[in-house]
Amino acid sequence: MADLAVTVAAWGGTRLPQADGTNLRPTISRGDHGWKRPIVIEGRMLQPRYRHGRCERHVMRGLNTVGIRTGRYAFIRYATSESELYDLLDDPLEMNNLKGHGADTLRVELTGVCNRFVTCARAACRASLPADLRTSAHMTARIAKAEERARRHFYHY
Repeated sequence: MADLAVTVAAWGGTRLPQADGTNLRPTISRGDHGWKRPIVIEGRMLQPRYRHGRCERHVMRGLNTVGIRTGRYAFIRYATSESELYDLLDDPLEMNNLKGHGADTLRVELTGVCNRFVTCARAACRASLPADLRTSAHMTARIAKAEERARRHFYHY
């Protein structure tokens, strides 16, 4: 949502330099350029087990669910210290939480990126993802096609 105000302002011929978002006008006008920044996921679950979690208070800020979505990965952390990690190319419907050594390394990297972007302000929110987490327009298209195939198979449409 932070990008909405900046994008509308740009279309109106003005800038919002103190805003957290990025102007998405070039993407809207010229199409997909790939993923260079994550989308922040924030939420508040009402079930009692999520209300009194152990995660970092400065990151959670009263929420009990935070995460990020990159072009290829979805990563969600709960106040209970549980987390979910999905490779959207191989698992576009987010059915299999990744586990194991390779996933643990990725989970650590995404935790750092999540902490940085969930608490960012102004220009820091416009920073790019680490190179290994960026996704080209070609890869984004592959992921979108994989998701469409999976939805058709799973939901039979």
